[in-house]
Amino acid sequence: IANIFLANTDWPGNNIDYWRVRREPDAAAPTGHDGRWRWIMYDLDFCAQQGNVNLDMIQQLKSPTSGWPRPEWSLRMIRGLWESPEFVAAFCTRFADHLNTTFQAGRAHDMVDVMEAAIEVIRQTRRASTSSLQRRLRIGYTRAARLMDLLEERGVIGPPQGSDPREILIDLDGEIPQNEMVEER
Repeated sequence: IANIFLANTDWPGNNIDYWRVRREPDAAAPTGHDGRWRWIMYDLDFCAQQGNVNLDMIQQLKSPTSGWPRPEWSLRMIRGLWESPEFVAAFCTRFADHLNTTFQAGRAHDMVDVMEAAIEVIRQTRRASTSSLQRRLRIGYTRAARLMDLLEERGVIGPPQGSDPREILIDLDGEIPQNEMVEER
């Protein structure tokens, strides 16, 4: 659902992976521990790229294809599921639920605001560390660590260096890169 909503044109023929707990399937076990295969979503750099914000990904998944990024093998299961009225109804319900929760504009704006606040903390302190973000933004470790990962992906800071603060890769008094990566030094 997220790949469709985000118009990820580098999917489903690429950037796919899955996992499961190694055990016999058990419907009574908690989600994620039930032994069923689950998809992993990652590498979203082709989402809404080059003006594709209005791209109808469902139509793309139903259309004939001649290769990358949607080779025939990657669409067999999806196309088979579209033939089931029960699946279509469940999919539409779940998609609508996500539109009303996960993908709400306010939630996305909140995430951008926190990212801007993290950059401002680094700008003021001249220090890029998870613990600094935790203290200054009053957030937990997991969220602060994720912010650091996002800043690294955007080319704002370097990779972790043990317990030392991360290297700041940009001029903090200049423009912050948006979706492009900073050229390597």
